[in-house]
Amino acid sequence: MSFVTLLMAASCPLAQEPEPAPSIIIMEQPRDGHPFSLPVDPDLYLIRPGDELQITFVQSQLQPMKLMVDPEGRIVDKTLGAYDLAFKTLTQARDILGAALAELYNIPGITIGMVSSRSVSINVTGAVVNPGTFDVFTSQRVSDVIEMAGGITSEGSRRGIIFNGGPNPVAVDLDRAIFLGDNKMDPEVYAGQVINVPNRSKNTVQVVGEVRHPREIELMPGDDLALLLSLAGGVRRSGDRSS
Repeated sequence: MSFVTLLMAASCPLAQEPEPAPSIIIMEQPRDGHPFSLPVDPDLYLIRPGDELQITFVQSQLQPMKLMVDPEGRIVDKTLGAYDLAFKTLTQARDILGAALAELYNIPGITIGMVSSRSVSINVTGAVVNPGTFDVFTSQRVSDVIEMAGGITSEGSRRGIIFNGGPNPVAVDLDRAIFLGDNKMDPEVYAGQVINVPNRSKNTVQVVGEVRHPREIELMPGDDLALLLSLAGGVRRSGDRSS
């Protein structure tokens, strides 16, 4: 009989709740950096100079409007007026512009959305081979920018990355993104400005034996047995989950 063995490299609480582990899922990345692979989260999308917003009047004969954010972060329109949207989220921009548009045109059905992805500068700091600033599309992911910075060093964390500069810091866990297909753990860079890769935690576990990808895994708060097995690619059919 074959077994799966977990070897703890440092003390860390581990909840023992064995469950069937899913097969490895590799996340698909945008090929050309332009299209968004998932719907934009308006609560995270950061409005920056150069963004273009499209206003659509639903059930109306009015033609759509396109509004460009100027270098100072403002929307300036001779009819609508001037509004400061610098580093506000898309949700906040909708609230600001939606109220003004509804009053101006007396139309209840108004939608406000992004026209397309565009190039922005993202700073990468911490445990990467070549820290620096990189020009990428807002539709690209944190992992894409880290790869442009030469990748994570041997001392760097894959699971404790923080994406800053937006409305709230965004946690990045590349292991969960790759092995579980959890796209939220490898967000698109429209949500911030600075990627920080800290040193890897000393709390690790070796998952060896009848798993698809035997490996050392950095432990994070809340990890349980089922998750760790999934992050090792899942148990092979020949493996014994009871051990």
